[in-house]
Amino acid sequence: MYDQLSLTLASLLSEAPFILMVGMIFSVCFYFPLGFEAVASKFFLFYYFVTATVGLFTFLGQMLISVFRDAVTAQGFSAVFIGMSSLFAGTLIAPQNIPQVWIWAYWVFPLHYVVEGLLMSQFTGSDLQIEATSESSWYVALQCTESPCYGSPSEFLEWRFGGFFDPGHIPWNALYLILVIVTFKCIKMVALQKLNYLSK
Repeated sequence: MYDQLSLTLASLLSEAPFILMVGMIFSVCFYFPLGFEAVASKFFLFYYFVTATVGLFTFLGQMLISVFRDAVTAQGFSAVFIGMSSLFAGTLIAPQNIPQVWIWAYWVFPLHYVVEGLLMSQFTGSDLQIEATSESSWYVALQCTESPCYGSPSEFLEWRFGGFFDPGHIPWNALYLILVIVTFKCIKMVALQKLNYLSK
């Protein structure tokens, strides 16, 4: 009884308050206990990336359920998307260790932009000290000779992510997540217009 644009906008408007509220509850409950700096700009960047992640996966689910015939197929493709996104986010496999044939996945799947945005927004310019445990690879990278040995968050991020993560990427990370969310909404709208499984 309603056209596809109305359904897409209605689902966006109905989900938006929930997504904003979930992001805020999570941010308030986790930001300060994690020991992050009590700086408004850093808190709101944390809130933005958390909220964008919730929105991203919410709208991914809506898109997939519109594209595929049944929930089982949509859940299967969702598992593949989330698995690939997690694998190539830069946390399980450091970006510098991803084979060249798979590096496209690092740049395409959106979770890497969330991880980079969160880490860069919180630890850039931080005077925190990270202790390197004896004989760990971080300890070796710092060329420590005695314990305790400490390094800065900037040094750790440079070592762990091989220079792939950069504070200058934060605006681009934020923009990429918005573009992915808009893409998911557009695919959902087109799928509602063009695909009709009732006739099959």
